[in-house]
Amino acid sequence: MADANEAIQFTLRQEDSTLAGTITNISGDSGGMTRFGLVSKYHPTLVASGFYDASMDAATALPLAEAEYEAEYTTPLLIPQFASQAIATALTSFSVNEEGAGSRGRAVQILQEACQQLGQQLADDGAMGPATLAAINACEASVLLPLYCQGQQTRYNAIVAADPTQQKFLRGWTARVDAIKALSTS
Repeated sequence: MADANEAIQFTLRQEDSTLAGTITNISGDSGGMTRFGLVSKYHPTLVASGFYDASMDAATALPLAEAEYEAEYTTPLLIPQFASQAIATALTSFSVNEEGAGSRGRAVQILQEACQQLGQQLADDGAMGPATLAAINACEASVLLPLYCQGQQTRYNAIVAADPTQQKFLRGWTARVDAIKALSTS
């Protein structure tokens, strides 16, 4: 079974490769201040804790980020029940990157669509439950992962096509897809 902590650590390093805890507030990023990939707009409890205050050092902020990843992503996504670590890690990473209202649902929906391409009969409703988990675990990870990555890249390209101001993020999004494609599915 998949290790949620491994998925969290991979995703954290995609968001902040040195785990420095740098706080950013990039123009055009509607989420506002970001730290370890968590945007202030969707994490009010982190805002209240001082997580986005530069006076909180990275050593204090990192465990808060890890706990938020677990509570908001790996637990509701059933990550520990995945047969493939690579697929579990991909879903965690793409869900965090899709940050916002319905973010997990959009990342799950793209994974459901990839499962459908492999003949799985399931709704592409963005809900992670027993049927979706069974379909994911029934797919060969080495075939599912590239399809999932292709679907996510298509999503990123569509975001930029709909809003060209988002072009500045596309290179980073594509690097995320490439890093996930490189995960071992054995």
